[in-house]
Amino acid sequence: MHNKHLSWVALGTFWYATLQWLFWLILGAVWLMARINVSDLVAKLIIGIIIAIMLVAPIVTYSCFTYSVDENGVTIREGLFVRKVTEIPYERLQTVQHQQWFFLKPFHLEQLTLETAGKSDAEGHLPAVPVRVGQLIEHYRTAARTAQPQPAVSASVDGVTSQAQPATTRATAVTTPTDLADVERQYQLNWHDLNVYALSSLGIVPIVVALWWLYDKAQQLMPEAMLADIGARISAIAGLVLIAIAGLIIVLSFLVSYLNIVQKYYHFTLTKRGQTLTMTHGYFQRNEVTAPLKRLQAVVFKQNVIRQWLKLSTVQALAASQAGQANVNHQLLLVPVLKTARAFAVTAPFIPWLPSQAPHLTMVPPRLRWYFVRNSLLVGAFGLGILAVPLFIWLPTKAWPLFAAVSVVVLLWAWLQGRYASRHSGAALLRDQHCLAVETASWFTRELVIVPRSKIQSLETSQTYWLKRRQSAHLIIDLRTGDDRKTVTVRYLDLATIRTIQAWYLPADAAE
Repeated sequence: MHNKHLSWVALGTFWYATLQWLFWLILGAVWLMARINVSDLVAKLIIGIIIAIMLVAPIVTYSCFTYSVDENGVTIREGLFVRKVTEIPYERLQTVQHQQWFFLKPFHLEQLTLETAGKSDAEGHLPAVPVRVGQLIEHYRTAARTAQPQPAVSASVDGVTSQAQPATTRATAVTTPTDLADVERQYQLNWHDLNVYALSSLGIVPIVVALWWLYDKAQQLMPEAMLADIGARISAIAGLVLIAIAGLIIVLSFLVSYLNIVQKYYHFTLTKRGQTLTMTHGYFQRNEVTAPLKRLQAVVFKQNVIRQWLKLSTVQALAASQAGQANVNHQLLLVPVLKTARAFAVTAPFIPWLPSQAPHLTMVPPRLRWYFVRNSLLVGAFGLGILAVPLFIWLPTKAWPLFAAVSVVVLLWAWLQGRYASRHSGAALLRDQHCLAVETASWFTRELVIVPRSKIQSLETSQTYWLKRRQSAHLIIDLRTGDDRKTVTVRYLDLATIRTIQAWYLPADAAE
């Protein structure tokens, strides 16, 4: 495929990205002109120039943006004064993300994000290209991973035919993410689990705060006369009005949180093809992420306290790529929600080294659990100490009652959090899978991490003088995620368990 421009729809994407800054640029220009007393004519001229530049710049960006796809790799060219050429060979291509907003679907277009290996990745982004381009890239990528030379297969994109080698001897057409011929295993999230997942989300908390902030700002923006009139009319039923407003905010927050999660994970499907996993989901924006199994560093089974009561788990993965950057904590989402009892049985067939059932962990000894509560209370007390200074300065008359009430809530929360963390910290060796399982907890959310020995970057032990007397230490595991590192620390673990794990990890000739 020779150099081609993006679809004209991409021009809207460039405009949107540029116009996001228009308001702030105009606001800054108005403030600056007010400071230097610029005349109205000059002010209008400056604002007009800013708007013109913001409208023309995306057109220039679009005109200078071209791409090409052939059997060697993907080449992206962009820039006017500084010409940038990004070349991505298929053997370096690690993950391909397909995103299709609802307004791209009628035009058979999608957004593609191509990511390579290493910390200084050359990542390519194609905002609006025909779906056939993504299919052709997937075909070439599959062909690059096989060592068997095969007869050439033709694929056509926008009327341009390219020759490629098929991935296997039985391939007779372009292999696409939606083909079912080579699907080894597939799991689709059912509606019941998705509904329970959406209803048990803690996403309502920031939405409640945002809606209350908007209500407060609306009051501030109202004219004083109107606000006084409204206050006079509802003064007799002020309590009922506040309760009604609070109830409405909570209901709206639940509704917004629920609908957002349902549309985001609509028809979530996990598919395994060879050594590649594909996650597909979304209603308004259809997302598809492909990631090779060899890039998975660990699998994380996560539960917040609500989902723990409901016996539900979320399955995520630490990936040595940017595929999980859009997810929470930069982790690649494998399955949004599963019954905890079935979580390992469902996901194990997709990942060879994952056990088929939950491991039996060696938990923190009961004699050491009070350390978690102590540490949590110390953090809470430190926060209260910082809060006390401005509180007693700004509200001296009401400081003591208010500080006492806040202290009770904070210390109770800290005590519960410490107790929760102490009961969900442990580790275990899975010798058959050559894996280590560790469980940690924070902010009333527990994580069970399963990591193969070969993926552990380093394993450390931290021990103070007092812990030495208690025959205990902290186990610190360093993992790779994206372009960064993730550290998992199991605190106050029994020393005998740590030594067993060290003996399993340290020998250079241990089974991989």
